[in-house]
Amino acid sequence: MIWLVPAAWFGALAVAAPIVVHLLARPRAVVQPFPTLRFLPATAHSALRRHRIEEWLLLAVRCAIVVSIAAALAGPFIVTRARRAGWNARVVRETVDDSRGPIRVELRRAVAALETAPPGRREVVVRSAFPIGSIDAADVAAVPAAIGLRFERTGTLPSSREIDGQTVMSVHPELVEGGSTSSPRAAWLHRRILLDGVRTSVADTASGPAPAGALDIVGPPAARSMFGAVLAERVLTPASGRRARLVIAPASTSVAREAVSVRTPWIADAIARIGRDEDLRSTMRQASSVLGDALFAREPWHAVALNRDAQPAAAASADASGRLVVAAATAADDLATAVLTRAILNAVSDTEPPVDAEIVSISDAQLRAWTRQAGDAGEPGRDTMDEDDRRVLWTAVLLLIGVESWIRRRGR
Repeated sequence: MIWLVPAAWFGALAVAAPIVVHLLARPRAVVQPFPTLRFLPATAHSALRRHRIEEWLLLAVRCAIVVSIAAALAGPFIVTRARRAGWNARVVRETVDDSRGPIRVELRRAVAALETAPPGRREVVVRSAFPIGSIDAADVAAVPAAIGLRFERTGTLPSSREIDGQTVMSVHPELVEGGSTSSPRAAWLHRRILLDGVRTSVADTASGPAPAGALDIVGPPAARSMFGAVLAERVLTPASGRRARLVIAPASTSVAREAVSVRTPWIADAIARIGRDEDLRSTMRQASSVLGDALFAREPWHAVALNRDAQPAAAASADASGRLVVAAATAADDLATAVLTRAILNAVSDTEPPVDAEIVSISDAQLRAWTRQAGDAGEPGRDTMDEDDRRVLWTAVLLLIGVESWIRRRGR
């Protein structure tokens, strides 16, 4: 049995009212004719109160009325075999269409809507041309196993398309020999992407030097060559107003006490993105360097990469000037430091790859592998019920009121 409003059971405490009334009620005096009182001795009059219940049936009926009203307000719902069969025979369906927005976003919305839908077998129908990247195995796994999935391909993708890509940074051809360890050596590149079947062509056009200050690297002279090598491989352009600082060993030990608690959303997001970088994690697992200062192991520092001994090799936090600060135990000429530098620059970017421009679709075989039947209807929740059994209890309340009236009239 499910109670839709269980808090209404507190009203059952009112059952004490009829009990108290029966205890305090005084019996009606019976007038008895008597010829004379002159032969009776005079006595002092005193009030007598009887604390004994005489009409047990009437009291029981009145208590039953109060309890029945509380139960009716609580909203009982009896889960029967017939009702379960009815739920399993009904399919509650939500449709996801990429014309309303990204598929993975709409899929999460559909799952949330099914959580509050009436009882039944739940299913999501996804309709799209299914370009690669629009949905993946992680999105499918996030859908509860009891919810069925069905995919319907609608429309076709173009055979080719040219789009604007992400803005990237690289080494400016006129500044290779000059500049410093920081951004003056970098140039912004405007990227155009040509998608032609399964082939992808990328063309980068220099659009001028990138502004200084996006990333400040503190470390030995080898850090300059390392930074140039990272830029040569192209990195995402940092968003406006976002600055980062990388402190490389042995200078990393001097910043342990300079960090402050992370309170800026983009810094917190950047730290999380660095920690999720698979290339960084796999590269750091081969290193033996470790941040020796114990301060790096507690707040406000957050480990973003562990070495082969599962000890922090890189940690991130913020400083008083609003910058993302990353301390690395690896050497400046170490491959792990270069991978960490690239992860930092990509993390402070706010651009996302243009997934919706993809012209290659997910295969039918993959869609069939993700397809699954809806499971049996589960136990319904209080907020998903579309009926209840209150009517039976209200009928009982009316009948009990009638019985209570009949008992009172009979006792007069």
